[in-house]
Amino acid sequence: MKQREGRKASRVLGAAIGVQFFSGILYVWSIFKDHLIARYQWTDAEATIPYTIANIVFALSMFMAGLILPKTSARLMITVGTGMLGLGLVLSAFAITPWMWVITMGFIVSAGIGINNLVATPAAICWYPPSKRGSIIGLVVAGVAIAPVMYSPLTSFLFKTVGLTWGSIVLGLLVFLIPLPLAQLIASPPDDFIPAGTSTDKAADSSNTEVSCRQMIRKPEFYKLFVMFAFSASAGLILFGHLTRIVRLQANWEGGFFLLMLLAVFNAAGRFMGGAASDRMGNAALLRLVFLSQAINFALFGFHRSPWTLGLGVAIAGICYGAILSVFPVLTADYFGTKHLGANYGLMFLAWGIGGVLGPQIAGSVFDATGSYQKAYWLAVALLIAASLVTFTLKEKKSAT
Repeated sequence: MKQREGRKASRVLGAAIGVQFFSGILYVWSIFKDHLIARYQWTDAEATIPYTIANIVFALSMFMAGLILPKTSARLMITVGTGMLGLGLVLSAFAITPWMWVITMGFIVSAGIGINNLVATPAAICWYPPSKRGSIIGLVVAGVAIAPVMYSPLTSFLFKTVGLTWGSIVLGLLVFLIPLPLAQLIASPPDDFIPAGTSTDKAADSSNTEVSCRQMIRKPEFYKLFVMFAFSASAGLILFGHLTRIVRLQANWEGGFFLLMLLAVFNAAGRFMGGAASDRMGNAALLRLVFLSQAINFALFGFHRSPWTLGLGVAIAGICYGAILSVFPVLTADYFGTKHLGANYGLMFLAWGIGGVLGPQIAGSVFDATGSYQKAYWLAVALLIAASLVTFTLKEKKSAT
């Protein structure tokens, strides 16, 4: 019985990672943006609007998915989310204005991604004991982070060979062919299921207060985490939204999609490392280290003038951003419990949506006004330092071991 349950847990975990892998299309938005600017002569700010709206809708859809998840099955929700992702990409082929791209990519695609991102983590961690919470979350969120390793060269190749229209259609069909069948492997355990190795974990974990969404917003810890998440996420999202243009501007190199792949690798590594580290050390100390490292990195980013030095900066940014995305679900579970984790983390993730507006859109406007991203880098530094100061007010709470 235990062996069969272990295989099913591994199957669900693998399916969750697979669906997440194909849900990382927004991480290569800078490739979309370059082709939209070239084809339609849009400004940088106009071409950033769909991405900015996508970040907001992504966060809102996660919150809504968290509210709906307890009333339906994880398999159904991920099936719907994956279907929306594929449909939105196909419809993008026929979009010719920024606001049409807002509908297809900003609303349909990003809502599907948000549903997948919210549901995949609870669907996987419920099969494992609390002592493995950070590591399992790290693996699931690493799936979406590594997506640009596939999407970056594929999207660049398709857009250069068959164009933006047919390239978008091919990407949408790919989603229907692979992650949609994977979604059917998602399953929830029985209500009385106790993961192997929970004999000591469950007793310790039961002492944690299970806090509902309404109760959570009355607690000061929620606002501390929210501010840190919004400020720190904005820095990483500047790179994901503008990296190919940054590389072209600062290094006079057209191989920016290679650095998107590098960013993806280190983003995924940071998520796994951050999740594992959260099981072993204080989350406040870990976040402080990550925020300050990222602040130093962005303070130096404007001085990188070669692909090699930009690659180093991108690698550091990827690790730090990835660690942030794995630690905040763990912190939400540690402070407010796992019973309402879907809704609670969905609400917490609205901070990421704010960061998606604060970082990329301001960076696009800064570039249009100055022809440089330097002031955007310094904005990121200021936000990261502010986030690091908030960590000193946190009380350590660790998952049961």
